[in-house]
Amino acid sequence: MKASFNIHDPGKPAMLIYLVGFIFFGLPSLIGYGAIPLANFTAEALCVTGLALMLALAGLEASRNRKAPRELAVAIGAFALLAAAAVAQFFGLRQVQPDVSLVLLAYLFCAGLAVWVGWAVASGNYAEQWFAAAALGLVVAGVLAAFASIAQYFEVDARILLISPVSEAGRTFGFIRQPNHQGTFLNLGLIGLLVLQLRGAIKGWLWIVLSAILVFGIATTGSRTAILQIAFVSLSAAWFCRRNWRGMVRALWPLFLIALVWLALFLVSKSGGAEFYGAQKLGQTTSEGIGMRSAAWHETINMIAHHPLVGWGSMRYPAAFFLEGAGITVGVGMSHSHNLPLQLAVDFGLPLAIIFLSMLAFVVWRVRKRFATPHGFFAFVYLGCLLIHSFFEFPLWYAYFLLPTCWVLGSLTGNPAAQAADGVPDPTEHKSRYGFTVRATAACLIGALTLGVAMSMNRDYYSLTPVYAPGLASTQPERFRDAERVFWFRRFADFPKLQIEAVTPANADAYLRRAATIGCVMSEAWFQTGTVLALAQMGRVDEAKWILYIIHRMSNGKTEYYKKGVAASTLPAAAQLAAYLENPVPVPKATRTFEQTCYPPSMIN
Repeated sequence: MKASFNIHDPGKPAMLIYLVGFIFFGLPSLIGYGAIPLANFTAEALCVTGLALMLALAGLEASRNRKAPRELAVAIGAFALLAAAAVAQFFGLRQVQPDVSLVLLAYLFCAGLAVWVGWAVASGNYAEQWFAAAALGLVVAGVLAAFASIAQYFEVDARILLISPVSEAGRTFGFIRQPNHQGTFLNLGLIGLLVLQLRGAIKGWLWIVLSAILVFGIATTGSRTAILQIAFVSLSAAWFCRRNWRGMVRALWPLFLIALVWLALFLVSKSGGAEFYGAQKLGQTTSEGIGMRSAAWHETINMIAHHPLVGWGSMRYPAAFFLEGAGITVGVGMSHSHNLPLQLAVDFGLPLAIIFLSMLAFVVWRVRKRFATPHGFFAFVYLGCLLIHSFFEFPLWYAYFLLPTCWVLGSLTGNPAAQAADGVPDPTEHKSRYGFTVRATAACLIGALTLGVAMSMNRDYYSLTPVYAPGLASTQPERFRDAERVFWFRRFADFPKLQIEAVTPANADAYLRRAATIGCVMSEAWFQTGTVLALAQMGRVDEAKWILYIIHRMSNGKTEYYKKGVAASTLPAAAQLAAYLENPVPVPKATRTFEQTCYPPSMIN
């Protein structure tokens, strides 16, 4: 293996690889947040499928080293194991929305494909160019995202940079609505920049300028997870350069800079300057520790304890969360556990989660000696950042995290095959150039088309999601008109319509069936006035009271909206519910409608 990434190869295959690398590693992170199967799975399924197809086309290289190692088989087998469990759940659990399960299977297939392609390109003729392309793609995307975050911090109109229409999207950080995701994107960009700098591919002054931009962008997110990641990256790089004091200084520069920038932004916010989200997170840390996450983890552990062997079912966390009454303790509704290992256990059961994680740990342990190489170091810090993210979020159902992570994992199992053991160049290299050029060109077109359509989807999605977000400048009727105009997500516009649909004796049963079906994967459908009224209309007053009690606890007693809804209704039980809302004392848990809709009786009893 060469000592540094070769980014100067002028050949056409190398240039195409850089283009594919940018589309695959860079552009997806700029599409924006909102890409989970539970809400935006149409766009996410397209991204996963399109990017995986692009990756597979460009990754099929001729190579003399075609024997797959055991580590590769174990890594792919881990995702195949999850796929088999998902199929078993499909037939064993009541599937009110089977398309969600199909998307999950597509995800797992593409994840295994990305692992295989990572091995293929690391064992092929252009391994150096592929790793350089990955690093360059992360750097370009990271710098663009950092500029977007910085512009927002200084309240500069940056619509020319922002792919996501942030003016309609509520809380935003650069291209996304989640600071931890944005912080991770920027840290991955810092990794690419650091690796290129340590291997001499960029000048020292450019390293200082670009790293300062990335670090400032990381600081503006206020993400505590991002701080942990930048410390991990810098300290790992310092260890990698431990025999070169200049390299150690350059590696520790981002850690020193983040401390300086964070302190400066904090002091500015305290003196009446620009608002700094990190100040809020600091206050939360000192008063609450990890806050709602620790409560959610505790409740998730309780969920796992109730179904330890087979779990509650993939994509069913919101259902389990409601069914267990976890919102009373946590204080908010949760769509996932904010911890990947716990999520795997609650979805698939504790034994399978342990086996899956052990298989991946086995792969990493078997290839640990490669971490001392430039390619291995890139993989080590990349996977380390995602591992840190995984303990505070649930990132692997996002195309921009899932597929690159699997590619990096697979690349650890490969060996360069551009030269034979005797040092003679691989005779298949020149023969494969024409075929690779055709495939790589097709891959670029597929990737560009995928991301172009995804950007269109993203705008539709951001026209829809504000319907769920109170307190925005637009009125609710305006947001519903926006939802009606969306092209890709008309199906999801049906959920917010439930919020304004009047519940009558004639439609109460149908309304409740729709709300319950949606509630199996989107618990917000359960916490709305119409659901409470429909339950009461159907004579299930105990269930209506149970939901009102959860709402009372989660809102700190702010139930005026529900009081108005009950007062305006003609329910026979209206007086009873109104009296309860005046004094919402604890009531026994009642979830019969939910159980009957989402789970077979054998699982609940």
